Amino acid sequence: WGKQTFTVEVDVGQPAMVFKTQLYTLTNVPLERQKIMGLKGGPLKDDADMAALGLKEGQKLMLMGTADAVPVAPTNAPVFLEDMPESDQAAAEMGLAKHTAGLVNLGNTCYMNSVLQCMYGVKDLRESLATYATTGEGQVDGSHKLTAAARALFGELGRSREPVAPFGFLMCLRELFPQFAQQGQQGGYMQQDAEECWTQIAHTLSRSLKGPGDASVMKRLFGIDMEMRLKASEGGEERVERRTDYALKCNITIDVNHVHEGFKLALQEDRELHSEAVGRSVVFAGESKVVGLPEFMMVQMVRFYWKTDVQQRAKILRAVSFPLVLDAYEFCAAPLKEELDVARKRKQEADDHAAGLAKKEKEKKAAEAAGAGGEAAEGVEEKKEGEDVEMAEAGPPAAPADPQHTGLYKLCGVLTHKGRSADSGHYVSWVKQEDGTWVEFDDDKLTIRNEEEIQRLKGGGDHHMAYLLVYQAQKAVGRRRGRARAAGLRQRCPSRAIAPSLSSARPLRGARGSVSHPIVGWNAFFPSTSNSGWHSLISCPTSTSTRVTTPSPFALTSIVALCVSTLATTCPSDTLSPTLLWSSTTSPMTPSGSGTWSERSGAAISKTSAAAAAEAA
Repeated sequence: WGKQTFTVEVDVGQPAMVFKTQLYTLTNVPLERQKIMGLKGGPLKDDADMAALGLKEGQKLMLMGTADAVPVAPTNAPVFLEDMPESDQAAAEMGLAKHTAGLVNLGNTCYMNSVLQCMYGVKDLRESLATYATTGEGQVDGSHKLTAAARALFGELGRSREPVAPFGFLMCLRELFPQFAQQGQQGGYMQQDAEECWTQIAHTLSRSLKGPGDASVMKRLFGIDMEMRLKASEGGEERVERRTDYALKCNITIDVNHVHEGFKLALQEDRELHSEAVGRSVVFAGESKVVGLPEFMMVQMVRFYWKTDVQQRAKILRAVSFPLVLDAYEFCAAPLKEELDVARKRKQEADDHAAGLAKKEKEKKAAEAAGAGGEAAEGVEEKKEGEDVEMAEAGPPAAPADPQHTGLYKLCGVLTHKGRSADSGHYVSWVKQEDGTWVEFDDDKLTIRNEEEIQRLKGGGDHHMAYLLVYQAQKAVGRRRGRARAAGLRQRCPSRAIAPSLSSARPLRGARGSVSHPIVGWNAFFPSTSNSGWHSLISCPTSTSTRVTTPSPFALTSIVALCVSTLATTCPSDTLSPTLLWSSTTSPMTPSGSGTWSERSGAAISKTSAAAAAEAA
């Protein structure tokens, strides 16, 4: 084989494939590539009878064929499951090694563990806690201790693969809120309400965690600004109250089947108050509206209530469905709805644009698969040259403006309660990870879940049922359309000057007096490679009723100023220079000698007017 010679023992009683396999082990030439010469009847066939070939001792055969590449040893040695620590084996088998560690139950502390896992799922909260100063002047109160303990616990959760025992945090929590240290008749710690635990922790962190301008981080993340309007049933007196809630409540009755129905009930509230108008207590009908939205919307399913006949808390088991995407629009006040309308329209445009791009990409791949990729690409290019407005939208995306609320929230966490009693049972959290995976945190036990299983947590039996829901805001990123056009122009002709030109019904004239120019649109030009011609890129029509009447010596300057004010967002400042001018005609202007500027149509414009126009631009 090539320059190499091998001595091979051939068992003529075996099929030819056995002989070829022997050669493969020596040369690494696959069986299907082997061509063995030097035998009677031509090359050796796979089904040949080796005994009938008349092989002799010491006979030489020639092997032709290309060997496969020699396998390369892996750079990282594989780690076998049985070689891993026992604490990591279960997590690796379920694909949980990359997710947050669990929390050890320290005796009826599942309520606290589930709350902490839901809070840990909020990335902004983790980052704020990571930068919290654990030492400093005046930081000796209970709020600081609990916040510092939360920082230490979250840091350990992020580093550890083994379940974490939250001893330090639990001690601070019980010290600051003694109700969580209640003990039963036999001396064990009692089960507590997870919603009360969430509320106390959230209010504590709101006093300690501060952002820019000493603003509360928790209020920004979870604070819902509410406005309640109260109207008296007698006398017509009206009052307005403002407050900040950290959860949107869903009241549950026999008629409630969906969280939206429960929201409507919770936002209606009647109060008996003293009326100045009638001089006595009357009933005020109140309705609350959302006037400010948070980054994360907490929803409380009001499942526990005080049952007076038995003097104890009871649980409502009714099934109440909740969406994966929550729309809070209908519960917002009118001024906030106006802001949301703009953002929702922008988000819809972005979604439609993304869908259009995906469709075009799919069509392009289909065309390429059919062998027409090049022709399809040329057709698209020709269309962009001919349709100026579409070309203007091309190019890299513009710098995003500040994201705006749309009123839409996507589910990212669920805290559930299992059991029929409010003072017992078991709490579990279900948190969506950054990779989109849902993980059930049952204290120190982790299980991968899917969205279908999450939606089955609506209640209606002895299974886990949603008690607290965590939704994350889905915002719309602003897009400066004009700047996107300019970006498209720069991408198309980055090394050439861009000379936008304002169109009018007639050319600018040098006669004295006033000249009226009906503005019908504007054009953008760039010079050709030879600089002997100009190409129009975009044409943006404006209202034909717009007219500019100015003294003729300053007509060009005024038109330029109008253009700049109208198209300020279309051409960013970095594209403007003294050589970029707007004209009142469809022809661009270029310098023609030391004293004048000329339009391509031949009309001369004084250098002074051109300089003034450039300065105005």
